[in-house]
Amino acid sequence: MSHESATQHHPKYTNHKPEQDAVEYEMQTYTRGLDFERPPLTFQASKWEVLACSRLSADSKGYVYGSAGVRETTDKNRAAFKKWSIVPRRLVKYDGFPDLKTEVFGEQLQVPIAMAPVGVLKIFNPQGEVAAARAAAKEAVPYILSTASSTSIEDTAKANGKDGQRWYQLYWPSREHDDITISLLKSAKDAGYTALFVTLDTYILGWRPSDMDNGYNPFMRADRTGVELGMTGLCGARVDAYYLSRDE
Repeated sequence: MSHESATQHHPKYTNHKPEQDAVEYEMQTYTRGLDFERPPLTFQASKWEVLACSRLSADSKGYVYGSAGVRETTDKNRAAFKKWSIVPRRLVKYDGFPDLKTEVFGEQLQVPIAMAPVGVLKIFNPQGEVAAARAAAKEAVPYILSTASSTSIEDTAKANGKDGQRWYQLYWPSREHDDITISLLKSAKDAGYTALFVTLDTYILGWRPSDMDNGYNPFMRADRTGVELGMTGLCGARVDAYYLSRDE
């Protein structure tokens, strides 16, 4: 059977819906295997990082993978997370497979997963945050927009769609710039971002050996990577006003 005919015979395999039963999806994968079909991407999550790193430039890989110092905090975080386990229950009343839906911030989620706020996404994909927001909506998981975005708050919201769930992550500027902070939050609220995450660790950059080895800081490039929110919308107007006042 050709790839085209197999795809037509099992359409849900290539168009998996978030609400689709996992067991059904698993069996479709095995059924397609009878026709020697293989998934386009491995199901082994531990291999995704290796695949991604093999396709990224040295600058992009160093930025997203490099971490600070000797990666000690990264390693400790992973070790701490591995202490958690999913413990199956047996010899109990069977009510079907567990329902993974949950409520967070008063919103219903299909699964307890959200797309973390990662900045400067255009160094990994030319479409940047637009591609990530669109993918999150397709998979019915909340998208969290980073302040260090290469796409405006409004354009990212448009890509996420009217049915997408989107939250906003704020790198809190100094109190001297409260008006800029307020403009960012107002723009996010007006664009349908319904929850706020606050990050406090970036008043100065960490000691990042991989970036220094590459001489690479995306925010210093003249292509607006990671700084679009400060150049557009209400925040852009506030920033312009601030620098104009300094020139007077």
